[in-house]
Amino acid sequence: MRLAAIGDLHCKKASQGAFQSLFAAASAAADVLVLCGDLTDYGLAEEARILVKELAAVKSMPVVAVLGNHDYESNETDQVKSLLARRHMIPDGQLPDFDVRNISDVTQAREGSSRVMKYLLAAVASISLLVGGIGIMNILLVSVTERTREIGIRIAIGARRIHVLLQFLVEAVLLSGIGGLAGVLVGIAISESISWIAGWPTLLSWPAIVGGFLFSGAVGVFFGYYPARRASLLDPIEALRYE
Repeated sequence: MRLAAIGDLHCKKASQGAFQSLFAAASAAADVLVLCGDLTDYGLAEEARILVKELAAVKSMPVVAVLGNHDYESNETDQVKSLLARRHMIPDGQLPDFDVRNISDVTQAREGSSRVMKYLLAAVASISLLVGGIGIMNILLVSVTERTREIGIRIAIGARRIHVLLQFLVEAVLLSGIGGLAGVLVGIAISESISWIAGWPTLLSWPAIVGGFLFSGAVGVFFGYYPARRASLLDPIEALRYE
């Protein structure tokens, strides 16, 4: 099936006299004619209606009217459908041979799907961050328990509690940073592999990559603060007695 489209760009370049030739040439070369945009902006609406009537009567060509980027109301869309039904001599109740679409409706549906997908990915990422953060906190709690005597010795020979706190916070950031770096490398490898295997173009957003890596460090600080603070508050005497 051959399809011809007459849109805003063609209307800007065509005068009222040249529009009829353009319309006739498009209808002669195609099986379906598409009218894109609002022809009233170019003074061509009445001429288009006449030519559509001729096509419906002589060639019985299906005409698809695609509304432009204007904010059309539902009653205006109904008027367009009613006009095309009369021009195509379609009685009430019969299936029409044309379709009228409002681009804004398609755009809204696409935006809604993108929004749902964005929220779904955000929920999955949040759960992953929560599980990873709990894992970091558990690792540090075990580390604090196993190194209780070491912490007591450090405090006994003059280390301040802030130094112990910073020590375990640095360890937490290193753990989360290594995990974030591994995730970035795996993500880049997977996207490049999909692009190479399926032939789909992929775009890597470096601000998003850097932001994700920095956020992984923030997760380490958040979940590593409790074990680090617990280590810094240990009593050095009790810590030295710990077996």
